[in-house]
Amino acid sequence: MVRKFSQWFDSPPSRKASPDARERPCTHPGCADPGIYRAPKSRYHLESGVDDWYWFCLVHVRDYNARWNYYANMSETQIEQERRADVTWQRPSWPLGAFPGAQGAAQPFQDPFGLFQDAPSPSQAFFQSGFSPRSPEGKALALLGLSHPFSHSDLQKNYRALVKKHHPDANGGSLEAEEALKSINEAYAVLKGVCG
Repeated sequence: MVRKFSQWFDSPPSRKASPDARERPCTHPGCADPGIYRAPKSRYHLESGVDDWYWFCLVHVRDYNARWNYYANMSETQIEQERRADVTWQRPSWPLGAFPGAQGAAQPFQDPFGLFQDAPSPSQAFFQSGFSPRSPEGKALALLGLSHPFSHSDLQKNYRALVKKHHPDANGGSLEAEEALKSINEAYAVLKGVCG
């Protein structure tokens, strides 16, 4: 049994409770003890500002809390929706960069004083600097016969031509062709995320 929010109702009432709170009888039928512990009537009574509670004595509030089920009378779909909403603390969420009404993300960077006029953006600096011939990117560029910068279509065109040339079926099933094809595929995988 799921007992969502039951910890809110186990604590004793505050010391600032009104004097008539101790005179209120327990809501449980047949109990004459004072009802000084509140308990919600349903999950909808958990919202702030709702002042509609059951009032129990200590024995009966413990019994009520032991049987409390936040998800009572909910379908499996409603329970799943509630649990998914709990992941984000019942707050709305959206994909990164898609904040509703956020137009600033789509606008270019404003440089009113011209401090960054000559400085290339980080992506431009990365592409302008090129790759070390010993880096995986540099080796992949050399293998696929490309130079920086290159487009995705250039990458695909060179990749297809090399696959056609070095495919084992086109070379009598040789092991050399198979190893060359593996290297070509690895180089393509390295450069797929780098092309500009």
